[in-house]
Amino acid sequence: MDEQPATEPRQEGERFLTTRWSQVLAVRSADRELASAALRHLCETYWPALYAYARRKGAAHADAEDLVQGFFARLIEKRDLHAERGAERFRSYLLGAFRNFAANQDASQRSVRRGGRERVVSIDELTASRVVEGLAAHDSPEQAYERQFALGVLDSALRRLRDEQCAGGRQIQFDTLRPLLGLDEHATSYAEAAERLATTQAALRVAVHRLKRRLAHHIRAELAGALARPEDLEAELLQLLAALRR
Repeated sequence: MDEQPATEPRQEGERFLTTRWSQVLAVRSADRELASAALRHLCETYWPALYAYARRKGAAHADAEDLVQGFFARLIEKRDLHAERGAERFRSYLLGAFRNFAANQDASQRSVRRGGRERVVSIDELTASRVVEGLAAHDSPEQAYERQFALGVLDSALRRLRDEQCAGGRQIQFDTLRPLLGLDEHATSYAEAAERLATTQAALRVAVHRLKRRLAHHIRAELAGALARPEDLEAELLQLLAALRR
């Protein structure tokens, strides 16, 4: 590994074409392939938040799964997203839409649908159990939703960062340094990482600092895409951090 850090990607003019509200608008596109792709990405990213909310509201695993699957299946089938970008924050919109959907369902309707509908997102017992294990006993349904939504934002930002690093030929370096970003309970030591990459700890600290800056940039981009007003970004970032620390 070269001790001179690689040049950071240019930020001027960067476009984030997969921001949340642009995906919502894409869902309403006349291009059904584009609409379905946008919706499926939203499903994959945010089902844990809605699933966590349903579980904290008292739904059993199967019923919570059916609610989330049914909600996203309806969106994909009907492209039933009516909010405009200026209306509200995306996470508030999504939760409100899910609440309305859940209020119109009952156990018998869910039982009829169970097993007879295409699985929109993969919600298996193992993955779902991890969501439940991550819920604090004192969390309200809204707090559970906020935390899982924040984790979704973080995961999406990490995927962007990894894709960026891989495109620059730094996949091995990123995968080695990922545990040093402060996101893992059991982090790799700088000494271990330096040995793996045949470099110095000083060089690694520079590289990790730059990765953290890029991660922060991607987190801000994710959040900005879900806001109606740019001036709400700092407040949204503080709420995200609070949800992750809870």
